[in-house]
Amino acid sequence: MDSLSDPGPKPLLPRIIVTRHAAAMAWALSDFARRGWRCDRAIFHANMEDLCQPADVYGILPAQMAAAVCQAGGYYHHLAIDVPRTLRGAEMDVRTFLKLRPRWERFVVVRSGSDHDPICPRGAH
Repeated sequence: MDSLSDPGPKPLLPRIIVTRHAAAMAWALSDFARRGWRCDRAIFHANMEDLCQPADVYGILPAQMAAAVCQAGGYYHHLAIDVPRTLRGAEMDVRTFLKLRPRWERFVVVRSGSDHDPICPRGAH
């Protein structure tokens, strides 16, 4: 059983897929369809305004953007893959991508330290 089989009680949030990688986007959309999940938005290049509202965000994000999702009251599901050294930094086709065991892993990301301003502006969510 994967960690997404029983996400537990939560409000119905928009589901957003975010990745700049074409093969990752193709796999994510296919995986959503296979699971019977809806996708409200698919974004190749997200900005903070896209993420500073409560949402279920699936994809590949930098740490500060994943933290913004969590700070806004959303959930971040990272698209994890097992990338060998020879493929790091390379664009890959879907066939190659599928060999890397793509899967969703949920993370709670919090920026440490109390001397930082909130990532999302007040009132953004």
